[in-house]
Amino acid sequence: KTVNTEQIEYFLSKETGIDLTTFFNQYLRTVNIPTLEYSIENKKLKYRWINIVDGFDMPIQITINEEQQWLFPNSEWKTLETKAIISLFEIDRDFYVESKKI
Repeated sequence: KTVNTEQIEYFLSKETGIDLTTFFNQYLRTVNIPTLEYSIENKKLKYRWINIVDGFDMPIQITINEEQQWLFPNSEWKTLETKAIISLFEIDRDFYVESKKI
């Protein structure tokens, strides 16, 4: 049976239990690549998404000081405080995003 985009999007959202509407709007209906804008100051990481559609809030896996963890950015600034001064910050390469240090 031939299926259309809407049917595939519905199926994936239903099977994952997550409303993926904004994810599909970002990656299928725009040419904009989500950009994680961030700043690092000693033990503090500030971050947010820019270049996104309204409501986009995809989590992303990062590494800080050799420790992997998840960030849950959206369009508003968020802050993560760490135990040690941040000497290494990397975004998992499996995510199709850009980053911009400010």
